[in-house]
Amino acid sequence: MNTIRILAAIHTPPHVNLYLTQFVSGILPALKSKTGVNMIWLVYQPDKIDKPYENDDSNTLILDIHDYKNAIELVQKTKPDVIYADASYDLINYALSTAAKFFDIPTFSIFISDISHKRGQAQLIKSYVTRFFENSVPTDTEQNKRQFMRRGRFFLYKYLFLLKTQKASSISIFRILHNFFLLLKLFLTETKYVMDPRFSTTIHFVESENLIEPLVNAGFNRSSLILTGNPIYDKIFQKLETLQSSVKRNDEVIRVLFAPTTLYEHGYQTREQRDTTIKKIVTEILAHKKKISLVIKIHPATAVFSEYQSLIHSLDASIPIYQKGDFIEFLADADVVITFGTSSVDMFSIIARKPIINCNFINEKQDILVEKGLALECKDPNHLPELVCKAMKPDPSYEQKRSDFIRDFLYKEDGRAAERISDVIIKLVEKN
Repeated sequence: MNTIRILAAIHTPPHVNLYLTQFVSGILPALKSKTGVNMIWLVYQPDKIDKPYENDDSNTLILDIHDYKNAIELVQKTKPDVIYADASYDLINYALSTAAKFFDIPTFSIFISDISHKRGQAQLIKSYVTRFFENSVPTDTEQNKRQFMRRGRFFLYKYLFLLKTQKASSISIFRILHNFFLLLKLFLTETKYVMDPRFSTTIHFVESENLIEPLVNAGFNRSSLILTGNPIYDKIFQKLETLQSSVKRNDEVIRVLFAPTTLYEHGYQTREQRDTTIKKIVTEILAHKKKISLVIKIHPATAVFSEYQSLIHSLDASIPIYQKGDFIEFLADADVVITFGTSSVDMFSIIARKPIINCNFINEKQDILVEKGLALECKDPNHLPELVCKAMKPDPSYEQKRSDFIRDFLYKEDGRAAERISDVIIKLVEKN
C-alpha cells in the first residue's frame, strides 16, 4: 500500500483547533511514519467558501460541501480508502456513513468518556427550538452573515444533503421515513451521549475501558470496539515532564487561567446565565488582582470573540483574551484553572496536574470531577478568591485520585494512542 486516502467532514476550516482536527492531527504523524497519507476534508458551513483556505500541505485537500449534491457524488469523486464518520446522529456524518456502506468503504470513529453537562428533556427541546430560529451559527465570524433563522436553514440544508444521499443510495422511501422519525426522536429526547448501534462504523476506537461493556450492552459488536486511548492527549502526556519543569512561579501572584465552557453556544445555558457567570468570576478575580492574575482562553471555534471581548473588557480592558493558540501552552503558564461545566479543558488540566475550580453558580448537578476530588466547586462567587488560594495547597491523595481517573477515563498515560490507532487503520484498509 503506497497511500491511504482518508475522508472526514468538519464544520470549520481544518486549521481551526477543534476536537476532530486535534484527533486527526494526532494520528497523521503516526500514519505517515508507516505509509503515505492523503487527507480529504469536507467543510460544511452555511455559505459556499468564497475564497480558498490556506493550505500548505500538498497531501491535504479541502472541499466545500456546496460543490456536491450528496455524499454519494462526493465519495465517487474523491475515492477515499477509509472514512471518518462519527457513530452518532450528526446529519453530515450520517450521510458519509451511508455513502461508505453503499460503496463498501470501511469507516472509523471514536467513543469518548462522557463527563459533560447533561440536560433535562424539557431544557433540551427548548434549546433546540430556540437555536433553530437563531440568526447565526456558532462558527460565523462576520456579523454581516446574520440572517433570519440562519441556524435553522442550515439544519434543513444538512438534512436535505442526507436525504439526497439516502435517495442516491437507493434506500426505500419507507426506510427514509423511518430514519427521519428516528433522528427526530433522538434530537428531541436524547439527553446523554448516544450509544446507538444503528449509527455504528466499521471500527470504533474507544477512549477508556469502562466504555466497552456499556457499548456492548447497547448492541455494538465487541469485535468492532478497539481500546486505544485518545490521541488528542498524546502530546500533553509526552510533554508532561518538560511542561512541569518549565513552570516558573512568582509566589506573590497566583496565575489563573479561565477557560469558559461553551454551554451557551451548545444550548445548555442561556446567554444571560453565561454572561452572569463570567462577570461574577472576572469581578471577583479583579478585586484581588494584587494576589491573582487572570488570562482568559475561549473556545477556538464556537465562541464568538467579539461577544467575550465586549463582556470582559467592559470590566477591565487590560485582561488578555485569547482564542487562537495551543491550550497546552496556556496551561504551562497557569497555576490554577477556572471553568464552569466539564469539557476536554478539564482532561488536559488533570493530565498537567493543574488544580481546577468549577464555578457552579446556578446550582447544577454536582460535577463528576468534584465528586472524584479532582476539582473544587465554587457555588458562591464571593468564595472564589479563597478557593483559588486553597487550590494551591497540595492534596496528599491527589496523585492517587488522578491516576485512578486516567485509568478509568483515558486508558493509559503512555502517549501512544495514535500509534495504536494508526496500526488498526492500516490493517482496516489492507483488509478491504
